[in-house]
Amino acid sequence: MTKLKNNVFLTTALVLLMSGCASTDKPRTEATAATSAETPSEALVVQPITAPPTPAEIKDFGDRIQATPEALYSVVHNSYSLYLGGQYTAIYHVNDGGLDLVSDGGDRTCSYDTQAVLKDKADEAGCRQWLNDLNEALTRLSK
Repeated sequence: MTKLKNNVFLTTALVLLMSGCASTDKPRTEATAATSAETPSEALVVQPITAPPTPAEIKDFGDRIQATPEALYSVVHNSYSLYLGGQYTAIYHVNDGGLDLVSDGGDRTCSYDTQAVLKDKADEAGCRQWLNDLNEALTRLSK
């Protein structure tokens, strides 16, 4: 009977402790949320890209891809890839800081180097649209 009392006491204490911890958390207000540290989704690229991207924006895309749990890491290539179903795959190369956007069929590629220079400028507007789509997907995935 004493063992049963001990178990009931310990269970009750644990429940009270857990309920006390849950209720002491202060709700975040908009003021504290705005002053807290930036999360990857609130980093540099939040506005649509209308001009050629900057090197900081390409690095930001890479950092956000790395922080996304859905991204796959390739040990062989030291790169992170994020598949955006039905459209393309975004690949961030950690070694050189480049970002590749490869269509599902592989017939269209947008490759940016670490200086944000697009290697094939034939479809610059289409590549910018892909970057905007990637930005929206990363924002959605980080929530």
